[in-house]
Amino acid sequence: VALSGGEKRRLSIALLFTLHDLLSPAKRVDTLVLDEVDYGLDSRGVRNLMKLVEMCRERYGTVIMTSHRTEIQKSAFNQVWKMIREMGESFIEFEQAAA
Repeated sequence: VALSGGEKRRLSIALLFTLHDLLSPAKRVDTLVLDEVDYGLDSRGVRNLMKLVEMCRERYGTVIMTSHRTEIQKSAFNQVWKMIREMGESFIEFEQAAA
């Protein structure tokens, strides 16, 4: 069975949930890091992914996600940290998302 990129990403997150639940409580984590899991997704895939991200926030407490899509970051997270590079200089900008 061939899976699309979005299906592979959703399967990866589902497997993460399963493995996390199999761990003893002492070994479970309270922070989840997702690296560009929205890459290559269409708008429906992004909506489904955001539902999974919300489940991750409920389950893990803290979710850190890298993305190039600012609209996703602002709608799904309460804090957004942007890494910006301008004229050879790099800096990080913080933005508190609307509640």
